[in-house]
Amino acid sequence: MADNLFAENKKIIDLSLDRIEQVLEYFDNPQNSFKTIHIAGTNGKGSTANIINSVLLNVPECKKVGLYTSPHLFSYFERIKINNKNIAEDDFLKLKKEVESVSGELKIELTEFEILTAICFLYFARKQVDVAIIEVGLGGRFDATNVLDKPLCSVIASISLDHTEKLGNTIECVAYEKAGIIKADVPAVAASSNKGYATISNVASDVGAKIYDAREDIEITKENGKNFAIVGGKPYEFGLEGSFQAQNLALALGALEFVPFEISQSALQEGIKNVKWRFRAQFVREKNLLIDGCHNPDGARVLREYLDKNFPEYNVRFIWGSLKHKDYNSVLENLVRAEDEVYLYEFDYPNALKYKDLDENYRTRFKVTENPFDIINKPEKGKLTVICGSLYMLGDLFKECEIEGL
Repeated sequence: MADNLFAENKKIIDLSLDRIEQVLEYFDNPQNSFKTIHIAGTNGKGSTANIINSVLLNVPECKKVGLYTSPHLFSYFERIKINNKNIAEDDFLKLKKEVESVSGELKIELTEFEILTAICFLYFARKQVDVAIIEVGLGGRFDATNVLDKPLCSVIASISLDHTEKLGNTIECVAYEKAGIIKADVPAVAASSNKGYATISNVASDVGAKIYDAREDIEITKENGKNFAIVGGKPYEFGLEGSFQAQNLALALGALEFVPFEISQSALQEGIKNVKWRFRAQFVREKNLLIDGCHNPDGARVLREYLDKNFPEYNVRFIWGSLKHKDYNSVLENLVRAEDEVYLYEFDYPNALKYKDLDENYRTRFKVTENPFDIINKPEKGKLTVICGSLYMLGDLFKECEIEGL
Protein backbone atom coordinates (compact mmCIF):
# COMPACT_ATOMS: atom_id res chain seq x y z
CA MET A 1 0.00 0.00 0.00
CA ALA A 2 2.62 2.55 1.09
CA ASP A 3 4.72 1.93 -2.02
CA ASN A 4 1.86 3.06 -4.31
CA LEU A 5 0.59 6.12 -2.49
CA PHE A 6 1.79 8.50 -5.17
CA ALA A 7 1.54 6.30 -8.26
CA GLU A 8 -0.94 8.64 -9.95
CA ASN A 9 0.72 11.97 -9.23
CA LYS A 10 4.41 11.13 -9.08
CA LYS A 11 5.75 14.26 -10.72
CA ILE A 12 9.27 14.99 -11.80
CA ILE A 13 11.23 17.10 -9.30
CA ASP A 14 10.34 20.76 -9.81
CA LEU A 15 12.10 22.97 -7.29
CA SER A 16 9.90 25.94 -6.44
CA LEU A 17 8.17 27.47 -3.42
CA ASP A 18 5.14 29.02 -5.15
CA ARG A 19 2.92 25.93 -5.18
CA ILE A 20 3.42 24.80 -1.58
CA GLU A 21 3.26 28.37 -0.26
CA GLN A 22 -0.22 28.78 -1.75
CA VAL A 23 -1.46 25.48 -0.34
CA LEU A 24 -0.01 26.09 3.12
CA GLU A 25 -1.43 29.62 3.18
CA TYR A 26 -4.87 28.06 2.72
CA PHE A 27 -4.20 26.12 5.94
CA ASP A 28 -3.01 29.31 7.75
CA ASN A 29 0.67 28.31 7.47
CA PRO A 30 0.85 25.47 9.99
CA GLN A 31 4.64 25.31 9.61
CA ASN A 32 4.97 28.55 11.56
CA SER A 33 2.96 27.34 14.58
CA PHE A 34 5.78 25.31 16.16
CA LYS A 35 9.52 25.68 16.72
CA THR A 36 11.84 24.17 14.15
CA ILE A 37 15.47 23.36 13.40
CA HIS A 38 16.13 23.35 9.65
CA ILE A 39 18.94 21.20 8.24
CA ALA A 40 20.44 21.13 4.73
CA GLY A 41 23.59 19.54 3.31
CA THR A 42 24.82 16.86 0.94
CA ASN A 43 25.97 14.28 3.47
CA GLY A 44 25.32 14.03 7.20
CA LYS A 45 22.06 15.95 7.52
CA GLY A 46 20.15 12.80 8.48
CA SER A 47 22.69 11.85 11.14
CA THR A 48 22.71 15.42 12.47
CA ALA A 49 18.91 15.48 12.62
CA ASN A 50 18.76 12.15 14.44
CA ILE A 51 21.35 13.21 17.03
CA ILE A 52 19.36 16.36 17.81
CA ASN A 53 16.17 14.32 17.98
CA SER A 54 17.73 11.74 20.31
CA VAL A 55 18.95 14.39 22.74
CA LEU A 56 15.67 16.32 22.81
CA LEU A 57 13.77 13.11 23.58
CA ASN A 58 15.63 13.10 26.91
CA VAL A 59 14.65 16.67 27.82
CA PRO A 60 11.58 16.53 30.15
CA GLU A 61 10.24 19.95 29.10
CA CYS A 62 10.27 18.89 25.45
CA LYS A 63 7.34 16.49 25.45
CA LYS A 64 6.78 16.12 21.69
CA VAL A 65 9.67 16.08 19.21
CA GLY A 66 8.89 16.01 15.51
CA LEU A 67 11.32 14.60 12.96
CA TYR A 68 10.99 14.90 9.16
CA THR A 69 13.58 13.06 7.05
CA SER A 70 13.92 11.62 3.55
CA PRO A 71 14.08 9.39 1.68
CA HIS A 72 12.39 6.46 3.38
CA LEU A 73 13.58 2.88 3.44
CA PHE A 74 10.33 0.92 3.64
CA SER A 75 7.34 3.30 3.71
CA TYR A 76 6.47 6.97 3.50
CA PHE A 77 5.21 6.83 7.07
CA GLU A 78 8.74 6.59 8.49
CA ARG A 79 9.59 10.05 7.13
CA ILE A 80 7.27 11.76 9.62
CA LYS A 81 7.74 10.92 13.30
CA ILE A 82 6.77 12.26 16.69
CA ASN A 83 8.85 10.94 19.58
CA ASN A 84 10.37 8.38 17.19
CA LYS A 85 6.96 6.93 16.30
CA ASN A 86 5.95 6.93 12.62
CA ILE A 87 2.82 8.77 11.60
CA ALA A 88 -0.10 6.32 11.63
CA GLU A 89 -1.32 5.19 8.22
CA ASP A 90 -4.85 6.50 8.91
CA ASP A 91 -3.54 9.94 9.89
CA PHE A 92 -1.28 10.02 6.83
CA LEU A 93 -4.04 9.07 4.38
CA LYS A 94 -6.53 11.55 5.87
CA LEU A 95 -4.02 14.40 5.63
CA LYS A 96 -2.99 13.35 2.12
CA LYS A 97 -6.63 13.48 1.03
CA GLU A 98 -7.04 16.89 2.67
CA VAL A 99 -3.92 18.34 1.00
CA GLU A 100 -4.86 16.95 -2.40
CA SER A 101 -8.39 18.27 -2.08
CA VAL A 102 -7.10 21.79 -1.38
CA SER A 103 -4.49 21.66 -4.15
CA GLY A 104 -7.23 20.49 -6.53
CA GLU A 105 -9.52 23.32 -5.46
CA LEU A 106 -6.67 25.80 -6.04
CA LYS A 107 -5.81 24.09 -9.35
CA ILE A 108 -2.24 23.48 -8.16
CA GLU A 109 -0.40 20.27 -9.06
CA LEU A 110 1.94 19.49 -6.16
CA THR A 111 4.97 17.25 -6.46
CA GLU A 112 5.21 14.14 -4.31
CA PHE A 113 7.66 15.80 -1.91
CA GLU A 114 5.47 18.90 -1.62
CA ILE A 115 2.50 16.75 -0.61
CA LEU A 116 4.64 14.92 1.95
CA THR A 117 5.94 18.21 3.35
CA ALA A 118 2.45 19.68 3.63
CA ILE A 119 1.26 16.51 5.41
CA CYS A 120 4.21 16.78 7.78
CA PHE A 121 3.58 20.42 8.70
CA LEU A 122 -0.15 19.85 9.24
CA TYR A 123 0.52 16.77 11.37
CA PHE A 124 3.11 18.48 13.56
CA ALA A 125 0.90 21.56 13.99
CA ARG A 126 -2.21 19.61 14.94
CA LYS A 127 -0.27 17.36 17.30
CA GLN A 128 1.32 20.48 18.84
CA VAL A 129 4.93 19.38 18.79
CA ASP A 130 7.32 21.39 20.94
CA VAL A 131 10.17 21.27 18.40
CA ALA A 132 10.45 19.73 14.95
CA ILE A 133 13.71 18.87 13.21
CA ILE A 134 13.14 19.39 9.50
CA GLU A 135 15.55 17.91 6.96
CA VAL A 136 15.71 19.44 3.50
CA GLY A 137 14.76 17.08 0.67
CA LEU A 138 16.88 18.45 -2.18
CA GLY A 139 19.01 21.59 -2.26
CA GLY A 140 17.59 24.19 0.07
CA ARG A 141 16.78 27.50 -1.57
CA PHE A 142 13.78 26.18 -3.51
CA ASP A 143 13.14 23.04 -1.46
CA ALA A 144 9.56 22.63 -0.23
CA THR A 145 10.72 22.77 3.40
CA ASN A 146 12.10 26.29 2.90
CA VAL A 147 8.75 27.86 3.70
CA LEU A 148 9.72 27.96 7.38
CA ASP A 149 9.39 31.55 8.55
CA LYS A 150 11.84 31.71 11.44
CA PRO A 151 13.45 28.48 12.63
CA LEU A 152 15.47 28.37 15.83
CA CYS A 153 18.55 27.89 13.67
CA SER A 154 19.62 26.80 10.20
CA VAL A 155 22.20 24.00 10.00
CA ILE A 156 24.34 23.29 6.95
CA ALA A 157 25.97 19.84 6.94
CA SER A 158 28.83 18.66 4.72
CA ILE A 159 28.75 19.92 1.13
CA SER A 160 29.87 17.85 -1.84
CA LEU A 161 28.74 17.27 -5.42
CA ASP A 162 25.39 15.54 -5.80
CA HIS A 163 22.25 16.29 -7.82
CA THR A 164 24.47 18.46 -10.01
CA GLU A 165 21.78 18.61 -12.72
CA LYS A 166 19.63 20.58 -10.25
CA LEU A 167 22.14 22.32 -7.99
CA GLY A 168 25.16 23.04 -10.22
CA ASN A 169 28.47 21.29 -10.82
CA THR A 170 30.75 23.16 -8.42
CA ILE A 171 31.00 23.12 -4.64
CA GLU A 172 30.24 26.84 -4.63
CA CYS A 173 27.02 26.35 -6.61
CA VAL A 174 25.84 23.50 -4.41
CA ALA A 175 26.74 25.37 -1.22
CA TYR A 176 24.83 28.43 -2.42
CA GLU A 177 21.69 26.37 -2.97
CA LYS A 178 22.01 24.60 0.41
CA ALA A 179 22.68 27.88 2.21
CA GLY A 180 19.43 29.20 0.77
CA ILE A 181 17.69 28.02 3.95
CA ILE A 182 19.56 30.65 6.00
CA LYS A 183 17.22 33.44 7.13
CA ALA A 184 17.77 36.97 8.40
CA ASP A 185 18.37 37.14 12.16
CA VAL A 186 18.33 33.32 12.45
CA PRO A 187 21.55 31.70 13.69
CA ALA A 188 23.32 29.55 11.10
CA VAL A 189 25.45 26.59 12.20
CA ALA A 190 28.18 25.14 9.97
CA ALA A 191 31.67 23.69 10.33
CA SER A 192 34.59 25.71 9.01
CA SER A 193 35.99 22.44 7.63
CA ASN A 194 32.96 22.22 5.32
CA LYS A 195 34.12 22.51 1.69
CA GLY A 196 31.40 25.07 1.08
CA TYR A 197 32.01 27.13 4.23
CA ALA A 198 33.19 30.27 2.42
CA THR A 199 30.01 30.37 0.33
CA ILE A 200 27.82 29.54 3.34
CA SER A 201 29.46 32.33 5.33
CA ASN A 202 28.94 34.82 2.49
CA VAL A 203 25.26 33.91 2.17
CA ALA A 204 24.79 34.31 5.92
CA SER A 205 26.41 37.73 5.79
CA ASP A 206 24.31 38.80 2.81
CA VAL A 207 20.98 37.91 4.44
CA GLY A 208 21.91 39.22 7.88
CA ALA A 209 22.42 36.01 9.82
CA LYS A 210 25.20 35.30 12.28
CA ILE A 211 27.12 32.13 11.51
CA TYR A 212 28.34 29.87 14.31
CA ASP A 213 31.28 27.60 13.62
CA ALA A 214 30.64 24.06 14.85
CA ARG A 215 33.27 22.94 17.35
CA GLU A 216 36.30 21.05 16.06
CA ASP A 217 37.42 19.40 19.32
CA ILE A 218 35.36 16.21 18.90
CA GLU A 219 37.03 12.86 18.33
CA ILE A 220 35.33 9.52 17.73
CA THR A 221 37.11 6.50 19.24
CA LYS A 222 36.33 2.84 19.83
CA GLU A 223 37.04 0.88 23.00
CA ASN A 224 35.99 -2.69 23.77
CA GLY A 225 33.65 -2.68 20.79
CA LYS A 226 31.88 0.53 21.87
CA ASN A 227 32.03 3.91 20.17
CA PHE A 228 32.85 7.02 22.16
CA ALA A 229 32.66 10.68 21.28
CA ILE A 230 35.28 12.73 23.09
CA VAL A 231 33.74 16.19 23.41
CA GLY A 232 35.99 18.80 25.00
CA GLY A 233 37.94 16.00 26.67
CA LYS A 234 34.80 14.34 28.10
CA PRO A 235 33.87 10.85 26.80
CA TYR A 236 30.29 10.05 25.78
CA GLU A 237 29.22 6.62 24.59
CA PHE A 238 28.05 7.19 21.01
CA GLY A 239 25.45 5.23 19.09
CA LEU A 240 26.80 5.94 15.60
CA GLU A 241 29.77 4.43 13.76
CA GLY A 242 32.60 6.25 12.03
CA SER A 243 35.01 9.11 12.72
CA PHE A 244 33.17 11.12 10.05
CA GLN A 245 30.28 11.44 12.54
CA ALA A 246 32.37 13.91 14.55
CA GLN A 247 31.30 16.80 12.32
CA ASN A 248 27.63 15.74 12.46
CA LEU A 249 27.77 15.56 16.25
CA ALA A 250 29.42 19.00 16.33
CA LEU A 251 26.62 20.43 14.18
CA ALA A 252 23.98 18.84 16.40
CA LEU A 253 25.56 20.23 19.56
CA GLY A 254 25.76 23.64 17.89
CA ALA A 255 22.09 23.53 16.97
CA LEU A 256 21.06 22.46 20.47
CA GLU A 257 22.52 25.72 21.81
CA PHE A 258 19.49 27.48 20.33
CA VAL A 259 16.63 25.38 21.67
CA PRO A 260 14.58 27.05 24.44
CA PHE A 261 15.09 24.20 26.91
CA GLU A 262 17.78 23.44 29.43
CA ILE A 263 19.72 20.38 28.27
CA SER A 264 21.23 18.55 31.22
CA GLN A 265 24.38 16.46 31.07
CA SER A 266 22.28 13.33 31.56
CA ALA A 267 20.01 14.27 28.62
CA LEU A 268 23.06 14.87 26.45
CA GLN A 269 24.71 11.66 27.57
CA GLU A 270 21.62 9.50 27.00
CA GLY A 271 20.83 11.17 23.69
CA ILE A 272 24.29 10.68 22.24
CA LYS A 273 24.45 7.11 23.52
CA ASN A 274 21.07 6.00 22.17
CA VAL A 275 21.01 7.70 18.78
CA LYS A 276 20.28 5.34 15.90
CA TRP A 277 20.31 5.93 12.16
CA ARG A 278 19.65 2.76 10.24
CA PHE A 279 22.02 1.58 7.50
CA ARG A 280 24.68 4.21 8.15
CA ALA A 281 27.92 2.25 8.67
CA GLN A 282 25.87 -0.41 10.46
CA PHE A 283 27.92 -3.51 11.29
CA VAL A 284 26.48 -6.97 11.92
CA ARG A 285 29.36 -8.85 13.49
CA GLU A 286 27.80 -12.33 13.26
CA LYS A 287 27.60 -12.03 9.47
CA ASN A 288 30.80 -10.02 8.86
CA LEU A 289 28.38 -7.60 7.22
CA LEU A 290 28.46 -3.81 6.95
CA ILE A 291 25.62 -1.75 5.50
CA ASP A 292 25.87 1.88 4.42
CA GLY A 293 23.71 4.17 2.32
CA CYS A 294 26.55 5.99 0.53
CA HIS A 295 25.16 7.14 -2.81
CA ASN A 296 27.41 9.98 -3.96
CA PRO A 297 31.18 10.32 -4.57
CA ASP A 298 32.01 11.95 -1.24
CA GLY A 299 29.95 9.43 0.69
CA ALA A 300 31.82 6.65 -1.12
CA ARG A 301 35.16 8.25 -0.24
CA VAL A 302 34.20 8.44 3.43
CA LEU A 303 33.05 4.81 3.45
CA ARG A 304 36.31 3.65 1.85
CA GLU A 305 38.33 5.53 4.47
CA TYR A 306 36.19 3.93 7.18
CA LEU A 307 36.76 0.44 5.77
CA ASP A 308 40.53 0.97 5.43
CA LYS A 309 40.78 2.22 9.00
CA ASN A 310 38.48 -0.25 10.74
CA PHE A 311 38.75 -3.42 8.66
CA PRO A 312 42.30 -3.43 7.23
CA GLU A 313 42.68 -7.20 7.69
CA TYR A 314 39.56 -8.08 5.67
CA ASN A 315 39.09 -8.74 1.97
CA VAL A 316 36.09 -6.71 0.85
CA ARG A 317 33.11 -8.09 -1.05
CA PHE A 318 30.66 -5.39 -2.20
CA ILE A 319 26.98 -5.78 -2.99
CA TRP A 320 26.19 -2.45 -4.59
CA GLY A 321 23.26 -0.76 -6.32
CA SER A 322 22.62 2.73 -7.62
CA LEU A 323 20.14 4.90 -9.42
CA LYS A 324 21.05 5.43 -13.06
CA HIS A 325 21.19 9.24 -12.92
CA LYS A 326 23.77 9.30 -10.11
CA ASP A 327 27.48 9.87 -10.80
CA TYR A 328 28.10 6.19 -10.18
CA ASN A 329 31.44 6.15 -12.03
CA SER A 330 32.89 8.61 -9.50
CA VAL A 331 31.27 6.64 -6.67
CA LEU A 332 32.98 3.45 -7.84
CA GLU A 333 36.33 5.20 -8.36
CA ASN A 334 36.26 6.33 -4.73
CA LEU A 335 34.91 3.08 -3.32
CA VAL A 336 36.26 0.04 -5.13
CA ARG A 337 39.83 -1.26 -5.23
CA ALA A 338 41.26 -3.65 -7.82
CA GLU A 339 41.39 -6.53 -5.34
CA ASP A 340 37.74 -6.13 -4.24
CA GLU A 341 34.94 -8.44 -5.29
CA VAL A 342 31.83 -6.60 -6.52
CA TYR A 343 28.26 -7.74 -7.12
CA LEU A 344 25.67 -5.46 -8.71
CA TYR A 345 22.16 -5.79 -7.34
CA GLU A 346 19.54 -4.78 -9.91
CA PHE A 347 16.87 -3.74 -7.43
CA ASP A 348 13.24 -3.07 -8.23
CA TYR A 349 12.91 0.71 -8.47
CA PRO A 350 12.30 3.22 -11.29
CA ASN A 351 15.61 4.35 -12.83
CA ALA A 352 17.64 1.69 -10.99
CA LEU A 353 21.02 0.99 -12.57
CA LYS A 354 21.22 -2.22 -14.61
CA TYR A 355 24.28 -4.26 -15.54
CA LYS A 356 23.94 -3.27 -19.20
CA ASP A 357 24.23 0.42 -18.18
CA LEU A 358 27.68 -0.03 -16.61
CA ASP A 359 30.82 1.12 -18.39
CA GLU A 360 32.57 -1.77 -20.11
CA ASN A 361 35.52 -1.84 -17.69
CA TYR A 362 33.09 -2.43 -14.81
CA ARG A 363 31.05 -5.02 -16.71
CA THR A 364 34.17 -7.14 -17.12
CA ARG A 365 34.84 -7.05 -13.36
CA PHE A 366 31.43 -7.04 -11.77
CA LYS A 367 28.97 -9.87 -11.29
CA VAL A 368 25.21 -9.63 -10.92
CA THR A 369 23.39 -11.13 -7.94
CA GLU A 370 19.65 -11.74 -8.10
CA ASN A 371 19.53 -12.80 -4.46
CA PRO A 372 22.10 -11.02 -2.26
CA PHE A 373 21.07 -13.18 0.71
CA ASP A 374 22.79 -16.11 -0.99
CA ILE A 375 25.99 -14.15 -0.26
CA ILE A 376 24.97 -12.51 3.02
CA ASN A 377 24.02 -15.81 4.64
CA LYS A 378 27.35 -17.43 3.79
CA PRO A 379 29.93 -15.33 5.66
CA GLU A 380 33.53 -16.27 4.99
CA LYS A 381 36.42 -15.92 7.41
CA GLY A 382 38.59 -12.94 6.55
CA LYS A 383 36.01 -11.51 4.15
CA LEU A 384 33.81 -8.49 4.86
CA THR A 385 30.56 -8.17 2.93
CA VAL A 386 29.64 -4.52 2.37
CA ILE A 387 26.16 -3.66 1.11
CA CYS A 388 26.07 -0.05 -0.01
CA GLY A 389 24.62 2.42 -2.45
CA SER A 390 21.11 3.76 -2.93
CA LEU A 391 18.87 3.90 0.13
CA TYR A 392 16.07 2.75 -2.14
CA MET A 393 18.15 -0.34 -2.89
CA LEU A 394 18.63 -1.03 0.82
CA GLY A 395 14.92 -0.57 1.43
CA ASP A 396 14.07 -2.99 -1.37
CA LEU A 397 16.59 -5.55 -0.17
CA PHE A 398 15.75 -5.49 3.53
CA LYS A 399 11.99 -4.91 3.47
CA GLU A 400 11.44 -8.44 4.71
CA CYS A 401 14.74 -8.75 6.54
CA GLU A 402 15.07 -11.14 9.44
CA ILE A 403 18.76 -10.58 10.18
CA GLU A 404 19.26 -10.13 13.91
CA GLY A 405 20.51 -6.67 14.76
CA LEU A 406 18.78 -4.90 11.87
